[in-house]
Amino acid sequence: MKPSTIKIFSALVLFLFLDFFRPLHFALTAELLFIGIIFVSLHFALTYSLVFCAVFGILKDSFSSSFFLFHTTCFILFTVIINYVRTQFHAKRALKTAVVVLSIAAYAILNSIAFSAFDFWLMFSFCLQSFLLFYVVDYFLMPWVRGLSHD
Repeated sequence: MKPSTIKIFSALVLFLFLDFFRPLHFALTAELLFIGIIFVSLHFALTYSLVFCAVFGILKDSFSSSFFLFHTTCFILFTVIINYVRTQFHAKRALKTAVVVLSIAAYAILNSIAFSAFDFWLMFSFCLQSFLLFYVVDYFLMPWVRGLSHD
């Protein structure tokens, strides 16, 4: 593994711990691990992305009280879709924004359906915070992946 891959792996481990321990309690509704998975899907090859999704999806599912392999399935599904869109439309800035927004919105809807919790303001807060945090994560983690190719 390249040093940048190890750094991204350690960032995802940190995001996993922050999602479980919630240092800001429920003021932060975004899931940092999902934001990290979107970042990895946009900047890494499909094989690396799928490995990251499988490992961290299983870890998140094993520590949470969600449905069996819910997060693993969602992470892998979103990674495959994001990678397909990225390879078909040659990632442009506007396309990247659209992919991020649609992924976050779809994940919020899937979580609401899975946990039978339809709260408009919670979903709106989740989407807004996730979108803003994605660009913060993208800003800080992008120097680690500058030399990587998308193939």
